[in-house]
Amino acid sequence: MARLVDGETRLGAWTTGADAAAAPVLDGDGLLRHAGRWVPIPETQIPVADLLVRNVGTLVASSVIRDTYVAAGGSGSATSLRSVVHRLGRRVAAVGLRLHVVRGRGVILDGADRTDD
Repeated sequence: MARLVDGETRLGAWTTGADAAAAPVLDGDGLLRHAGRWVPIPETQIPVADLLVRNVGTLVASSVIRDTYVAAGGSGSATSLRSVVHRLGRRVAAVGLRLHVVRGRGVILDGADRTDD
């Protein structure tokens, strides 16, 4: 794939065409499925995981993540949110996905094996 000019276009390209069939799915049992693999997501992380899966390849603002986590009964502290994102990042890596934390802006969920070239 040729290098694209901006991150939004590059990330958008990952979720279209042939790659769309490989989109991750978080099922009702809390299992994250991707690329023929699965990993259980803990109850406390499901709201954030669901939000990121529904917005795969897109920057999800920190404020939206915080609001989602707090609405599900989690703490809104910065330390708690960092911990949830960090632990979730380890979980999604097991199925070939990756969380990209964009400091001060939010988080992007995408494929771990993607390159810009």
